[in-house]
Amino acid sequence: MTTIYRVYNSESEALASARSLVEAGVDREKVRVLRGSPLHDANREREGTFADKDGRMHDANREREGTFGDVDGDLHDANREREGTFADKDGHMYDGNRWREGEYGDIDHDTVTSMSDNGTDVSTVNHAELIKMLRGAGLGETEARREIEALHHGKTILMVADSKEPAHVEGLLNRL
Repeated sequence: MTTIYRVYNSESEALASARSLVEAGVDREKVRVLRGSPLHDANREREGTFADKDGRMHDANREREGTFGDVDGDLHDANREREGTFADKDGHMYDGNRWREGEYGDIDHDTVTSMSDNGTDVSTVNHAELIKMLRGAGLGETEARREIEALHHGKTILMVADSKEPAHVEGLLNRL
Protein backbone atom coordinates (compact mmCIF):
# COMPACT_ATOMS: atom_id res chain seq x y z
CA MET A 1 0.00 0.00 0.00
CA THR A 2 1.15 3.52 -0.78
CA THR A 3 0.30 6.89 0.74
CA ILE A 4 0.33 9.82 -1.64
CA TYR A 5 0.64 13.40 -0.47
CA ARG A 6 0.69 16.77 -2.21
CA VAL A 7 1.40 20.23 -0.79
CA TYR A 8 -0.91 23.09 -1.77
CA ASN A 9 -0.68 26.84 -1.26
CA SER A 10 -4.19 27.08 0.17
CA GLU A 11 -6.78 25.00 1.96
CA SER A 12 -9.36 25.74 -0.74
CA GLU A 13 -7.09 24.26 -3.43
CA ALA A 14 -6.44 21.13 -1.39
CA LEU A 15 -10.14 20.66 -0.57
CA ALA A 16 -11.09 21.12 -4.23
CA SER A 17 -8.60 18.39 -5.18
CA ALA A 18 -9.89 16.13 -2.39
CA ARG A 19 -13.48 16.54 -3.61
CA SER A 20 -12.40 15.85 -7.19
CA LEU A 21 -10.67 12.63 -6.12
CA VAL A 22 -13.78 11.43 -4.27
CA GLU A 23 -16.00 12.33 -7.26
CA ALA A 24 -13.60 10.32 -9.46
CA GLY A 25 -14.13 7.25 -7.29
CA VAL A 26 -11.29 7.38 -4.75
CA ASP A 27 -12.47 6.01 -1.38
CA ARG A 28 -13.43 9.08 0.69
CA GLU A 29 -12.22 7.39 3.88
CA LYS A 30 -8.66 7.43 2.52
CA VAL A 31 -8.58 11.17 1.66
CA ARG A 32 -7.36 13.71 4.24
CA VAL A 33 -6.47 17.40 4.17
CA LEU A 34 -3.94 18.58 6.79
CA ARG A 35 -3.84 22.23 7.80
CA GLY A 36 -2.10 24.31 10.45
CA SER A 37 -2.36 27.88 11.59
CA PRO A 38 0.46 30.29 12.33
CA LEU A 39 1.15 31.87 15.68
CA HIS A 40 0.29 35.54 15.57
CA ASP A 41 2.38 38.42 16.86
CA ALA A 42 0.21 40.88 18.77
CA ASN A 43 2.98 43.42 18.35
CA ARG A 44 2.48 43.40 14.58
CA GLU A 45 -1.23 42.66 14.36
CA ARG A 46 -2.92 45.28 16.46
CA GLU A 47 -6.61 46.01 16.15
CA GLY A 48 -8.85 48.92 16.96
CA THR A 49 -8.23 52.43 18.15
CA PHE A 50 -7.14 54.19 21.32
CA ALA A 51 -7.32 57.74 22.64
CA ASP A 52 -4.32 59.72 23.81
CA LYS A 53 -4.28 61.96 26.87
CA ASP A 54 -5.76 64.83 24.80
CA GLY A 55 -8.65 62.71 23.53
CA ARG A 56 -7.30 62.29 19.96
CA MET A 57 -8.05 58.89 18.45
CA HIS A 58 -5.25 56.76 16.99
CA ASP A 59 -5.27 53.65 14.81
CA ALA A 60 -3.56 50.82 16.73
CA ASN A 61 -2.42 49.23 13.44
CA ARG A 62 -0.27 52.28 12.65
CA GLU A 63 0.60 53.83 15.99
CA ARG A 64 1.43 53.09 19.58
CA GLU A 65 0.71 55.62 22.23
CA GLY A 66 3.36 57.80 23.82
CA THR A 67 6.51 57.02 25.70
CA PHE A 68 7.62 54.96 28.65
CA GLY A 69 10.50 55.31 31.09
CA ASP A 70 13.08 52.74 31.98
CA VAL A 71 14.66 52.14 35.39
CA ASP A 72 17.26 54.86 34.73
CA GLY A 73 14.56 57.43 33.95
CA ASP A 74 15.33 57.53 30.21
CA LEU A 75 12.24 57.95 28.01
CA HIS A 76 11.58 55.63 25.06
CA ASP A 77 9.23 56.01 22.10
CA ALA A 78 6.59 53.24 22.25
CA ASN A 79 6.21 53.46 18.46
CA ARG A 80 9.77 52.24 17.95
CA GLU A 81 10.73 50.34 21.10
CA ARG A 82 9.30 47.79 23.45
CA GLU A 83 10.07 47.98 27.10
CA GLY A 84 13.14 46.36 28.57
CA THR A 85 14.46 42.87 28.82
CA PHE A 86 13.34 39.77 30.63
CA ALA A 87 14.96 36.59 31.89
CA ASP A 88 13.81 33.01 31.59
CA LYS A 89 13.89 30.53 34.49
CA ASP A 90 17.54 29.72 33.70
CA GLY A 91 18.61 33.37 33.86
CA HIS A 92 19.07 33.91 30.10
CA MET A 93 18.31 37.53 29.20
CA TYR A 94 16.08 38.44 26.24
CA ASP A 95 15.58 41.80 24.57
CA GLY A 96 11.86 42.62 24.45
CA ASN A 97 12.36 44.51 21.17
CA ARG A 98 13.47 41.37 19.35
CA TRP A 99 10.83 38.87 20.48
CA ARG A 100 7.26 38.40 19.33
CA GLU A 101 4.50 39.39 21.71
CA GLY A 102 2.00 36.69 22.53
CA GLU A 103 -1.73 37.10 22.68
CA TYR A 104 -4.78 35.33 24.02
CA GLY A 105 -5.35 33.94 20.54
CA ASP A 106 -2.06 32.02 20.61
CA ILE A 107 -2.93 28.46 19.83
CA ASP A 108 -1.23 25.75 17.85
CA HIS A 109 -4.28 24.72 15.86
CA ASP A 110 -3.62 21.88 13.41
CA THR A 111 -6.52 20.09 11.75
CA VAL A 112 -7.25 17.07 9.60
CA THR A 113 -10.25 17.31 7.31
CA SER A 114 -11.82 14.07 6.13
CA MET A 115 -14.42 13.66 3.44
CA SER A 116 -17.86 12.46 4.54
CA ASP A 117 -21.28 11.82 3.03
CA ASN A 118 -22.32 15.28 4.24
CA GLY A 119 -19.24 17.14 3.01
CA THR A 120 -16.28 17.36 5.36
CA ASP A 121 -15.44 16.58 8.98
CA VAL A 122 -12.69 18.56 10.70
CA SER A 123 -10.72 17.21 13.65
CA THR A 124 -8.06 18.96 15.70
CA VAL A 125 -4.81 16.98 15.97
CA ASN A 126 -1.51 17.39 17.78
CA HIS A 127 1.97 17.32 16.28
CA ALA A 128 2.55 13.69 17.26
CA GLU A 129 -0.50 12.65 15.24
CA LEU A 130 0.59 14.75 12.26
CA ILE A 131 4.09 13.29 12.41
CA LYS A 132 2.64 9.77 12.52
CA MET A 133 0.50 10.50 9.45
CA LEU A 134 3.39 12.05 7.52
CA ARG A 135 5.77 9.24 8.53
CA GLY A 136 3.11 6.84 7.23
CA ALA A 137 3.39 8.66 3.90
CA GLY A 138 7.07 7.74 3.79
CA LEU A 139 8.63 10.92 5.20
CA GLY A 140 11.45 10.83 7.72
CA GLU A 141 11.17 12.54 11.10
CA THR A 142 13.00 15.67 9.91
CA GLU A 143 10.95 15.91 6.71
CA ALA A 144 7.70 15.47 8.67
CA ARG A 145 8.64 18.29 11.05
CA ARG A 146 9.56 20.50 8.09
CA GLU A 147 6.13 19.85 6.53
CA ILE A 148 4.42 20.72 9.83
CA GLU A 149 6.34 23.99 9.86
CA ALA A 150 5.11 24.61 6.30
CA LEU A 151 1.54 24.04 7.54
CA HIS A 152 2.12 26.81 10.08
CA HIS A 153 3.11 29.12 7.24
CA GLY A 154 0.00 28.67 5.12
CA LYS A 155 0.61 25.43 3.22
CA THR A 156 -1.97 22.62 3.17
CA ILE A 157 -1.33 18.92 2.56
CA LEU A 158 -3.63 16.52 0.73
CA MET A 159 -3.07 12.86 1.63
CA VAL A 160 -4.52 9.72 0.11
CA ALA A 161 -3.66 6.92 2.54
CA ASP A 162 -3.21 3.27 1.64
CA SER A 163 -3.98 3.82 -2.02
CA LYS A 164 -4.28 0.48 -3.80
CA GLU A 165 -3.91 2.23 -7.13
CA PRO A 166 -1.23 4.91 -6.66
CA ALA A 167 -0.70 5.44 -10.40
CA HIS A 168 -4.44 6.08 -10.86
CA VAL A 169 -4.53 8.59 -7.95
CA GLU A 170 -1.33 10.29 -9.18
CA GLY A 171 -2.85 10.56 -12.66
CA LEU A 172 -6.01 12.15 -11.28
CA LEU A 173 -3.97 14.62 -9.23
CA ASN A 174 -1.81 15.51 -12.24
CA ARG A 175 -4.96 16.38 -14.23
CA LEU A 176 -6.34 18.69 -11.55
